[in-house]
Amino acid sequence: MIVRAAADAVAAELTAARAAIDAEAARCTAEATRELGVCLEALQRLLLAYDLPETHVGLHVGLAGTRYATRAILKTAFGLEARLDLEVPAGHLLAEIVRVDRLADRLEVHAPELAGWLHKEVKLRPQRLDRHHVAELSIASGESTLKLRAETEGPGPGFDLAFRDETPRATLTRVDERGAPAGAPFELSEADATKVRALRDKLAAAATELLQHRKALLGATLDGAPLGVDGSASRLVERMVGAIAPTVREIAARSQSTGELVLRRLLGDGRREELFVSKAELQQRIEPLPAVARGLFAPLWIEDRPAAADAAASKLPPRPPRRTPPLGSPMPVPAAPAPETATAAGEPREAPAAPPNGAGPPGPGR
Repeated sequence: MIVRAAADAVAAELTAARAAIDAEAARCTAEATRELGVCLEALQRLLLAYDLPETHVGLHVGLAGTRYATRAILKTAFGLEARLDLEVPAGHLLAEIVRVDRLADRLEVHAPELAGWLHKEVKLRPQRLDRHHVAELSIASGESTLKLRAETEGPGPGFDLAFRDETPRATLTRVDERGAPAGAPFELSEADATKVRALRDKLAAAATELLQHRKALLGATLDGAPLGVDGSASRLVERMVGAIAPTVREIAARSQSTGELVLRRLLGDGRREELFVSKAELQQRIEPLPAVARGLFAPLWIEDRPAAADAAASKLPPRPPRRTPPLGSPMPVPAAPAPETATAAGEPREAPAAPPNGAGPPGPGR
């Protein structure tokens, strides 16, 4: 009975311990999810208003039913990649489905086509692109793609255009009814490439205007992993501070006040605009953070002196150290020199001349 009672007690304690662990794990998960939501909300407010340093901005426009879904893809040099949803305002070119002839009338290019009744052979024939609709536009670093379709619903036949900064600069691929390639990519002639590149540039300019209408953050990754995994949010802050710290220190070095960051812009006619922010105010904003988190912002407060100031300072003679007596103590009085009449070598030395008007050190009777 004692053994059974002990076993029951141990089992009950194990069950209670497991339940407590599960409850604590659920609480920690909920807390981590809440904190991650706060981090993503802060990152969204930042990215909707500003571009981070060393950021490449890509664009993607694609048909989604009867309208275009527009996205911005931000990639930074320090590993952050974020996707932003862009809003298409009324009256914009991309507010409705775009047919090519709205931008380029009678746009034709020459591409291979199988022709002939008896003897089938591939010949270069003119292909009309102005009757197609813009189905997708993607712009990335050094390359872009443009997909044209005959219909606005379903895959449908059409053409895929690819543009690169290096050769081949413009290629065309025929697409069948299922949206699959119907042949190998064909390099367009320079004249045809110029025409389709002009079409791409008009669409790219319209898509770039949408960067002023950022709507929401759709997702973010750091080094390819979702943000919030294994402390990546802290690493993101550390890398962001490291990216902006040189600029902040340069502004501080050029500001006249050591307690402010000042930017000046000439407006002309003898006028200029000045924007400034107090360093104390910035430090006050991060004061609620733990000490470890505040340490991530330390590179922002390091003072960098301009190179010209360092060069000028190196030419000055060294300044003797300044010794300040403790507060409340009397200032030291320099001792009078001893009345020596001989040099260190034992040779006689003339006594100092008497001051004018008979003034001199007080004697016994004065």
